[in-house]
Amino acid sequence: MYNITTLGRAGETIIFNYFVKNGKKVEVSVNQFDSQKDMVVEGKNIEVKTQVPFVTKDCFSFKRTQLKKCVSADEVYFISVPTKKNHFSEGKVYKISGCDIEYKEYKTRDGRDMILIPIKQENMKMVFEVSEEEKELLVKYSSSNWN
Repeated sequence: MYNITTLGRAGETIIFNYFVKNGKKVEVSVNQFDSQKDMVVEGKNIEVKTQVPFVTKDCFSFKRTQLKKCVSADEVYFISVPTKKNHFSEGKVYKISGCDIEYKEYKTRDGRDMILIPIKQENMKMVFEVSEEEKELLVKYSSSNWN
């Protein structure tokens, strides 16, 4: 749990810094379990997902319980944690409007119901790439077996 929380906070900090560098007014949610957003940027609810991509599916994934929060957000930012497989998305930050998210439902081999968000979809835009130092920290905090 510590690494997941730390990884998520690192991703939120990367996005916070991105907005501040671009002169945006940002208010971060104090409640880390906020059911609507991670931050508000100039009146828009922003959700941040920091994760190792589902490499074999070229998707981001999360538990079904997170779907409502994502599709309700004004914008969702996905930060792709680097992998051992040199995936095309690693270290990149993608943005999509919550209402534009295309997704699929998926059941893992161990029976978990997951949501898959294809990285290559029309409305998913690559915004920037994180620094090498940030990539190293993301890998350090990740608990995935893919990195």
